[in-house]
Amino acid sequence: MENAFDYIKTAGGIELSKDYPYKGSDGRCRFDQSKGALKVKGFHFAPSENEEDIKNMLFTTGPLSVALNADVLQYYSNGILDFDENDCDPQGLNHGVAIVGYGSENGQDFWIVKNSWGPSWGEKGYFRIARGKGTCGINTYVVSADLE
Repeated sequence: MENAFDYIKTAGGIELSKDYPYKGSDGRCRFDQSKGALKVKGFHFAPSENEEDIKNMLFTTGPLSVALNADVLQYYSNGILDFDENDCDPQGLNHGVAIVGYGSENGQDFWIVKNSWGPSWGEKGYFRIARGKGTCGINTYVVSADLE
């Protein structure tokens, strides 16, 4: 994720999704600096793996780039993912996603996470995962861009 933030910084910014929609396929970059909506000056990591700290960081800085073990995501369609360490190794980080929100349903706290597999996957491209217990390692590698 740091490489992506460094690239955006070097390239001179990033366009809005409506100007440069994600296609999920290999191709050549068509970034138009004149349409740059945001510029990145750097990045910073979460102060700890404590999910209350991460929740506060999300509230303060906006969406957070995170790594997690995504092995269980291939079977996801809806609901709140909730696995223990035996079913989803928190050290097996293998996918990058973005935490965009949080909530609670029937007493279970969860993160709202945007995936990169398109709107036909999961809950219109998003999934929910248990919050507060490090499910699938979602709290171990958390980084946010510093915007200009």
